[in-house]
Amino acid sequence: MMRWNSEELASVSPLIGELDSDRSPRSSELGQPGIVLRASEAQALNAGCCGPKALIIRQLYRIMQFDECRLFRHRLEHKLVQALVLHHYCGAAVPVTRGLRRELSGRDPAAARDYLATLASVPDGMLIKRTLGNGSGERKSFALPAAALEELVRTLPPTAPDSSLDILQERVAIAQEYRVHTLEDRVVPDLTFRRYGQGTSPAEQELAGAFVQELLDKLPAGLVRGAMYAWDVAQTGDKKFALIEANLAGFHPVFQAGFQCSGFFLGPWGAPLVVRLLRFIERRYHVKIEIQVDVAQETPEWEVYWWVARWYDLFRLADRIDEMAALSGQVGSLRKGGAEVRTPADHCAYTTLLGRLRSISETLVALA
Repeated sequence: MMRWNSEELASVSPLIGELDSDRSPRSSELGQPGIVLRASEAQALNAGCCGPKALIIRQLYRIMQFDECRLFRHRLEHKLVQALVLHHYCGAAVPVTRGLRRELSGRDPAAARDYLATLASVPDGMLIKRTLGNGSGERKSFALPAAALEELVRTLPPTAPDSSLDILQERVAIAQEYRVHTLEDRVVPDLTFRRYGQGTSPAEQELAGAFVQELLDKLPAGLVRGAMYAWDVAQTGDKKFALIEANLAGFHPVFQAGFQCSGFFLGPWGAPLVVRLLRFIERRYHVKIEIQVDVAQETPEWEVYWWVARWYDLFRLADRIDEMAALSGQVGSLRKGGAEVRTPADHCAYTTLLGRLRSISETLVALA
């Protein structure tokens, strides 16, 4: 069984020391009663943003005074650095990860080819993948192609550099993979989904969310404060969980340089998922959020903010319907003067309409 590389673990010791010395709070105090997300103010954030659909997340970072570059100064988007740091705090939850170039250091090309072939032939062995990249699951390409490995071997220096462009990672027997979103020190409960496919049940959300919350609770304030993560976690056949990787929102400095966030906010159902995040922020930080679509209709910002605003209206309507449903048992009588006048027909019509409204809202919210 492959183990963590002691030299690589030692390489992150200065960063671990810096993180452990951080005594800041784990979450922010906004100090304001409300947040206004104006589409017109987002236009200035387009520069360096990977697509208009990430604008609201970047604008939230600015308003909440999150430093979008802070964690990337430590290169935590680099999968080897990230795995080493998270292993320090979360232990066995993180699959063993090693730098590939360091692993091949000192081998001649023939020996390197034999070693890589051995890894590929073991079903539960090590996975070879890029340290920088995304969307491997969507492309069904989890490992480096043979041509890339051959190029790596062909250019292999006698002594490998300390940094690694590719990694070896322990394979996880994945029965189901989930994307779990967190903001600072809390899991966002209704932003947990199956990584591939639909139909995530509340029980699945609760289990995957609880696993990630345990990880979060082990991390120092320096990794949590002012940070939004999209965690990819796997449930194995024996119902245990393992961490695949953590995707940070913020200004990525190298691969697709610019402000990035979870792809779940950028897809066709991005707007209602952003609304779920906004509603969590309202509850968690005790603020009210308003969205103003104050730009011309032909601009990309208009479409992004208009859809988020409309979905926000729908979620608030669903809340209102629930409030009405809670009061429905009290409806059925009217008072006229001092006498009570019963109106069973009106009550029946009201409850029928309420039922239809609830059905519509539940369907749309479930789709979100």
